[in-house]
Amino acid sequence: MEFRKIKTEDKRARLHKQIDYMARFMREIEPWEMTPDDSLVKSGKAFAMANSRMLFAYLPSGGSVTLDLSAIKGSVRARWYNPLDGEFGSEFEETADADVKLSAPDRSDWALLVH
Repeated sequence: MEFRKIKTEDKRARLHKQIDYMARFMREIEPWEMTPDDSLVKSGKAFAMANSRMLFAYLPSGGSVTLDLSAIKGSVRARWYNPLDGEFGSEFEETADADVKLSAPDRSDWALLVH
């Protein structure tokens, strides 16, 4: 009988990657300049933080979310962030209306950065 060794990723290495992804994202959004404000989430499951220039929403199970973007002045650009691999998606434009519906790429957890 032949046994093959199954290669598994070290849990510590995986944790270190996740911490690195989170640190890079936090530098991007500067949460110390934002205020938690879940009232900006009009529908869907998400948690939000915002200031006059930027809104960050975390969707723990993907799906769709309706956000109030009216407090952000000027043109609005957004991009999805995958916290599982530390990658940003392509930037896209949205109209800064009172209620804007956005859909995450899938049902995993996602973050949305709107500025």
